[in-house]
Amino acid sequence: MWCNPGVLPVWFPWGPTPMGTTPAPPHIHASATPSRRRGSQGGKRRTKRQAQPQSAVAGEDASPLPGGLSGARITLHVSRFTFHVSRNPLILPCCPRPSLQFIFGRWMSAALHNSSSPRRQGVRRYQAWLLVALTVLFVLIVRVRLRDMPLERDEGEYAYAGQLMLHGLAPYKEAYTMKLPGTYAAYAVIMALFGQSPAGIHVGLALVNAASIVLVFLLGRRLLDEAAGVAAAVAFALLSLSPSVLGLAAHATHFVVLAALGGILLLLRACELAERDQRSEIRGQRPVASGQVAFFLSGLLFGLAFLMKQHGLFFGLCGAIYLLWTRTRSWLANELEESPLSSTSPAARRSSSVPSSPTRLKPELRRLLRDAGLFLLGGLAPYGLTCLVLWAMGALQSFVFWTITYAAKYASAIAFATGADILRASVKTVIGPNIVLWILPLVGALVMWWEERLDASRQPSLDRTFNAIGSSLASKDAAPLASSATRHSSFAHARFFVVTFLLCSLASVSVGFYFREHYFILLLPALALLTGIAVSRGLHLLRNDTTIELFLALAILGLYAIGVGAALIGNGPVWLGMSPAEAMRSVCGTTLFSEAARAADYIRNHSPPGARIAVLGSEPEIYFYARRRAATGHLYLYMYPLMEPHSFALKMQQDMIAEIERTRPEFLVYVDDPYSWLQRPDSERRILEWWQDYWGKHLDLVQTIEFEEGFARGTDTPNLIRRPSTTAVSQQNILILQRRR
Repeated sequence: MWCNPGVLPVWFPWGPTPMGTTPAPPHIHASATPSRRRGSQGGKRRTKRQAQPQSAVAGEDASPLPGGLSGARITLHVSRFTFHVSRNPLILPCCPRPSLQFIFGRWMSAALHNSSSPRRQGVRRYQAWLLVALTVLFVLIVRVRLRDMPLERDEGEYAYAGQLMLHGLAPYKEAYTMKLPGTYAAYAVIMALFGQSPAGIHVGLALVNAASIVLVFLLGRRLLDEAAGVAAAVAFALLSLSPSVLGLAAHATHFVVLAALGGILLLLRACELAERDQRSEIRGQRPVASGQVAFFLSGLLFGLAFLMKQHGLFFGLCGAIYLLWTRTRSWLANELEESPLSSTSPAARRSSSVPSSPTRLKPELRRLLRDAGLFLLGGLAPYGLTCLVLWAMGALQSFVFWTITYAAKYASAIAFATGADILRASVKTVIGPNIVLWILPLVGALVMWWEERLDASRQPSLDRTFNAIGSSLASKDAAPLASSATRHSSFAHARFFVVTFLLCSLASVSVGFYFREHYFILLLPALALLTGIAVSRGLHLLRNDTTIELFLALAILGLYAIGVGAALIGNGPVWLGMSPAEAMRSVCGTTLFSEAARAADYIRNHSPPGARIAVLGSEPEIYFYARRRAATGHLYLYMYPLMEPHSFALKMQQDMIAEIERTRPEFLVYVDDPYSWLQRPDSERRILEWWQDYWGKHLDLVQTIEFEEGFARGTDTPNLIRRPSTTAVSQQNILILQRRR
């Protein structure tokens, strides 16, 4: 069976044209005819068919073609087809072509024809969103199933501070912490909506994580296509849910990621609106102010990311760098494009409607300063409002000391050489069973440099064009090539953004050289986007390429499938098999957090609601569970600094002793666990010496709760690069003491 051919108008880059002119875009008109080379008759017939098109272009401009070629037409023979390429629109006569069955086989032909039904077209139109919805549904199922996991130390601090905020109390007066209050406020909102319980907090985390997955999809789709968005969303979902990065706990890094991703998407939209307004002003039209609002809102979200945790500052820096780069590059591009360089006559230059460079420099500079100022104003607004509120509540001085003065000491405590050793140990932990999903971003970082679709100003190369033409001619209805093969990124300067985003994400993970497992959550969006680039590149090659790069495509897609399967199988026991308490023991290697809830229940049942308690140890979750206010502001994170060798340690210990003696708490909990103190050989011992004397005189031991410490973390999930731990399990105690009457 033979089919009627189509004519394909295709955009093709023919090199530079004089600026200030608008030449007719060159086209490629291709017809496919069987290459009949068995005799002279076939050649004569082909010559007759082509005589009319040649006469049709007589007298037209025959500009030189790229690569030193000249003439009005190129004839290329590819397999059984002949392609005619012309500088100007050229209509070739119809000729027969092979059927779909001849090229693809019956099964591929049936798939192509069946996909044109309205129902299948509807499914294909929303298939990306369906895949993202299934991914989000899986994440919600896992998180809701494990919603009753006990709170760990960081969660206990956030929950207790959020609880204080719900009662109208300033956190830096009642609880000393070097962390910014954004996450405390987020916890307060979550607990107001879903209840003051671990289940309510983890349900709120599930919604935050689901929103981040959707934003990663939208970002990947803008970066390349829906395939990149879906691949990035799936990779981010699996990695952010992984126990190896403590993804099941509601750490501040989850909230930082959500705010930063929202800020990035708004910034991209703002840059687009600004370019549109700039073109409108040049044409004499009235611009729309929506771009200015988007710049402010984008900065506001980056400011919230910083307010969630100091590490979020680097995402705001990423947005600022991208803003300045795109706006200055856009201005330079418009300057070169719109200046009348093609006219060599001074009179023509003077009569041009395009303003001269000095005339346009001031408006361009004003627009840049305005947009950057709005972005900066939005970024500073959350922090400025926080300082104003704390000043009104009388906690500004304490806030400045803990979040700036002490935080600077904390961030500079570890030397670079020691940080390198910590990084190596942390990488072995955070990879877990997800090693393939950590390797694929490296592939994406390599292939993006020759991915033409990432550059909106470039067009497909010559061989890619003819490969796509052959595929299009083989379809039932010949469609424009640009429908699939020439779709480019909607990003301006996409590669620059990806590199900047990756570097800033790495910087956010490296703050202080502590490299905590949950810090790596800040890196996951950048890794997910690189994974999306790699997968999209593989699918693009599979659809449009017939070269040896097909083997690269198969390798990339195979690695992605293996990585997703390995993550599901490796983390499956924790996600779908264990109870919440068992999952906590597997993730953290201790039963302390489960037993801390028992200690809090005892205190809540044996004390009035207004009673004060104190915890000597790094377990602020006890305050939250017991719903009792602390007798001291030194929470878990600042029990560790009491043991650190810095100039503030002794004063912190003396302040804590004075607060306990002045308040005389009803109950005092002592956590007899080295991990809850992290005492060092050079630590100040004033508080330990005081404790030995104080509790025998003023307190009675009323309850002892045992817990186990030292389980090998992640023993229920395979890790190919970490050796099994040989640490022995030890018995530790939580001592509950009541004030002596």
